[in-house]
Amino acid sequence: MMKLDLVYINKIYLVNFVNMIIMMMIFLMLMLMIVAKNLNWINAPIKKFI
Repeated sequence: MMKLDLVYINKIYLVNFVNMIIMMMIFLMLMLMIVAKNLNWINAPIKKFI
């Protein structure tokens, strides 16, 4: 019984871990998109001056 519980707990932990990684990846992608937009917004006026 104890062994079964451990396996169940490990499965839940693994799923949570995978979900956390996926959320981190999505968050990083969003951050990169925001940074890229900001860089374009900053670079556009500089290009006009040059």
